[in-house]
Amino acid sequence: MLSELADVTYKTSAYYDPQLEGGFAFDDPEVAIEWPDESELLASERDRSAPTLAELEPTLPFRSKPMRDRLAVTPAQYRRVAYATLASLTLIVMTGAAVRLTGSGLGCPNWPKCYGGALPPLSTHALIEFGNRALSGWWAC
Repeated sequence: MLSELADVTYKTSAYYDPQLEGGFAFDDPEVAIEWPDESELLASERDRSAPTLAELEPTLPFRSKPMRDRLAVTPAQYRRVAYATLASLTLIVMTGAAVRLTGSGLGCPNWPKCYGGALPPLSTHALIEFGNRALSGWWAC
């Protein structure tokens, strides 16, 4: 810290362990941090000699792969998901229209349950309202 005026507080979840300390080069060209030109950069010897991310990669506990390499979707799979999404969303819109057109908006007066129960009572308005809720909730998951 180079200031007499600043206080720095760190919140940690464990005690300091020097074996877990690490870092990468502040001037790593792959990271390309744009440091301010006006200030003189004062870096410690440890920071100046830190490895680049490319040098660290073999020691990291995870390997970063592009999303395309991790998730391969065939055109047929994509088409099936798109059709299922279209059908589900169309059904949600249609049941929402049914709620509006039948005046069933208060068929279940409380949320998320209907009249305090897990299932609605056997009345037309409650079934229409709860059906729209259940379908929308299922698709939201």
